Amino acid sequence: MEDLSAEAQERVQYTLENAFENPDLVEQLESPLELHFFAVTWNWDNATTEPLLRVIRDKRCDKGTALHLYWMGDPISFYENAGSREEVNNGVDVYDVVREVEEKLVSNYYENQNIKFDPRTAWTPGGITSNCLKQEMPSSLLEASLGVEVEDKYEFYN
Repeated sequence: MEDLSAEAQERVQYTLENAFENPDLVEQLESPLELHFFAVTWNWDNATTEPLLRVIRDKRCDKGTALHLYWMGDPISFYENAGSREEVNNGVDVYDVVREVEEKLVSNYYENQNIKFDPRTAWTPGGITSNCLKQEMPSSLLEASLGVEVEDKYEFYN
């Protein structure tokens, strides 16, 4: 996987610092790798998930990035505790991201598959059985995406 140029790193950092006020800045990111580093660095506690929605709706988003975001949103907690959006007590905005990215992953929305993400090694969903879930999780979301693992070697902050 290629490295981010200094200019690309600056673009990602600028977007991280300013997307809270202006989520449209996500569109100025120029590659799937820039989208990836933005997305996995974004602080979900920033009181807005709108920038993440911009990422998952972007056709340049890599399937590995989308799968990473899906698991960052802790889908197991929603599957265990909420059968529908109305049953979500806390974190409706995160639930919306998780459900939308899930729909896109299951429908093969993402054409790029160059970034590997394996939920079995990043988060261990082992031990989750259908009797503890209020709804069934698509098994494809437990499988690794194709591609190369991306090393987190940049000092982005949010």
